[in-house]
Amino acid sequence: RTEPKKALGGAPARRQCSPRFRQFLDRTAAFAEKHGHRTVAGFKWMQSVEKDWPWLKRLWKEKGVRVVTLRRRNHVRTVLSRVTNRKTGDAHPTEAKAAAIGRKKIKLETTHGALYKHLRTVSRSYNELGHFHDKVKAAGIPAALVAYEDLVGPGGDAALASLRDFVLGPGLAGDERCAPSIPVAPERVHRIHGGSLRDEISNYDEVVSKLAGTPY
Repeated sequence: RTEPKKALGGAPARRQCSPRFRQFLDRTAAFAEKHGHRTVAGFKWMQSVEKDWPWLKRLWKEKGVRVVTLRRRNHVRTVLSRVTNRKTGDAHPTEAKAAAIGRKKIKLETTHGALYKHLRTVSRSYNELGHFHDKVKAAGIPAALVAYEDLVGPGGDAALASLRDFVLGPGLAGDERCAPSIPVAPERVHRIHGGSLRDEISNYDEVVSKLAGTPY
């Protein structure tokens, strides 16, 4: 990780990035220059690093970072995704692999309260994300709390457009140079479990029975 003293001053921030992220920045800048576009660079920050908040807050405020917190409303779907990822070891498969994974129903463990415990863990994690979002806003850092379902369900295009405007910020949201230049390549967007839970979970009726009377 980047140490706070280095991140807040001294060597250019670019030198603090990994080689892979520098390559991403270079490709993005080259594309933008070729087409006369402005660029916004993004990165994924895991929830487990919240312990670094004191210096992270200073860094994000100084660098003008805008924070998007993403979570699901449907906790059972989150469990389904986590179990699938654990079984396959691939959270970002190719189109062919995603199709193959999606054809197989997943069994969720329900014995000895395992499913309820898993759901409670997800619930605590999402509550922590909500608290983190509130903390980011209280620190004066632009923040958005987004539900995954809003981006992929009906009205998803409008939700994505709204999210894009937030990421760009008020100074760039209306800039035509920031207009989408090309659609997202279809081969890079794959939903593994896009159907109903009944079609995705092999022991669906058992899961429903176990969760009867619970918040889930």
